Amino acid sequence: MLSLLTPHNINSLEESIQTHASTAYKILARIIGVKRICYELKTFLETEPASAQELISDIIRRFAIKDQISVQIANFDLRSLPLQNIANLKSSFVTLTESFLVGHKQDILLAVSRIEFEARQTVQEAIIHFNPATIPLTWIARAKKDFSGFAYAYLKREIGELISKALPKLGMYSLISNKIDLFSAPQLESLVQRICKNELWLLEILGGIIGLILGFFQIIVNAYIP
Repeated sequence: MLSLLTPHNINSLEESIQTHASTAYKILARIIGVKRICYELKTFLETEPASAQELISDIIRRFAIKDQISVQIANFDLRSLPLQNIANLKSSFVTLTESFLVGHKQDILLAVSRIEFEARQTVQEAIIHFNPATIPLTWIARAKKDFSGFAYAYLKREIGELISKALPKLGMYSLISNKIDLFSAPQLESLVQRICKNELWLLEILGGIIGLILGFFQIIVNAYIP
């Protein structure tokens, strides 16, 4: 509460009352002196913390302030506040958060380490007692489908670049060149003929068809042109 009762926040509270409260509440706020009460409360909290804590706990319990605050927070609309008050509230919230983190640093680290240890234990136990047979078949089929689709799309997009980078690093060009140099001329000719057998066969057929057409064309030309 001391972190909230800064001069900046007290002034913002008084401005908010003067801006949004009805006339009756404005008059009441001026009569009782909201700013003065806030400063006196701050002084009381600083000088007598034990008594202040006991008094605040008693007030919260008697007037059910927690429930009322919960209702007000649930119905609170930040858009109804002026932009300057929103900026002040943001600054105060940041300051409060920083002071809380700094003041409770060790407690936070201890809680995080405890949670981390428990989480690690839970994961280890889950891995040890994991039974693949309990996985539904539909999940396995879906996972296989998704993985195969991803692998196919990735390889289709990257296979050319991967091969172009891998061949020089593996020395494939020099290896292929050395293997070709080991072949004799007849072996190399035989290899080319076996590889290009279908293509050569098609070229022979295509050549025969072209020769046949040219032969008929020459016969026709010779018949009509003396």
